[in-house]
Amino acid sequence: MAVKCSYVDSYSYYGKCIRLENDSMEILITVDVGPRIIYMGLKGGENLLFNAAEDERVDNSPLFQKVFGEGTSYHFYGGVRMWLAPQKIIYTESPDNDPVSVEEIENGVRLTCPEAKVIGFRSQMTVVMDPEEAKITVSANFTNTGEETKKNAVWLITQCAPGGVGFVPFVKPRPKRISRDFSNIRLEDFQDPIKPGGALIMFVGGFTDPRLKMDDRWITVSFSKEEPVPLKIGTRDTEGFALFAVNGCLLRWVFSYDEAADYTDYGSNFESYTDAAFTEMEMLGPYREYGKGESISHSVTISVKKLSTPVPDPADREAVAAFIEANV
Repeated sequence: MAVKCSYVDSYSYYGKCIRLENDSMEILITVDVGPRIIYMGLKGGENLLFNAAEDERVDNSPLFQKVFGEGTSYHFYGGVRMWLAPQKIIYTESPDNDPVSVEEIENGVRLTCPEAKVIGFRSQMTVVMDPEEAKITVSANFTNTGEETKKNAVWLITQCAPGGVGFVPFVKPRPKRISRDFSNIRLEDFQDPIKPGGALIMFVGGFTDPRLKMDDRWITVSFSKEEPVPLKIGTRDTEGFALFAVNGCLLRWVFSYDEAADYTDYGSNFESYTDAAFTEMEMLGPYREYGKGESISHSVTISVKKLSTPVPDPADREAVAAFIEANV
């Protein structure tokens, strides 16, 4: 069947939403706030995305209101959302609480937010569903509406339902052969925070965290509601895919990587965060300058299928490898 587009008057506390569906899957995208893809699942199946409670993780602190204005607040919401990197309050917590404009396109929709005047950008999310398969492509676009040139990366985040395990390729650092006089070496000569050789970066938590397992080929991040301390990692995913198994389904993300481009967070184009409520799978585009009227964008394709084999124990690395190879 062709993709069907309809409207839902109200979903939970999010208000009006757009429903995109085919014979295989269904998604809901918020219209009164966001936009966020707030529901995604196979037809008749469970929601594979995290939904925050209405009063959960709301930032209306004095600092937030100083930046964005009195009476403003940031609502966590959940689902699939778009950010700008690097991680600063003006980029990652820019309020998205207002209605968005909607343009129906072939097999999908394009949603445009009001101008974020505090930083000077206008954001747009385009969602296109495959007519036959359980697959969508999400594209985020940010246009500079300010006078000054900006430098950012587009950040697409999927906040997954609680439970499950994430899988991502690990690219070991490439050895560098150096031939030079080290007599006058400076510390900064060894520091290359944008394009390192490739490594696992730990932002929050530690390498001994039981939720994190890795070998010389794969990284796994497991959800645990028993772990109160967050865990966040970043890595250079040159293979351009990641997996997450939850609620009897497997989510797969496919995205681009530009070997010649700069990336934020020490060269990370993929990051994962987990705490006692959800797990995030995060894809970042290149870190680029863009002047007034210019735009930066990034896209990811997300597919869903039922699990045909059990999710492996992350401690069994041979089983992990076999599971991934069977699902890529």
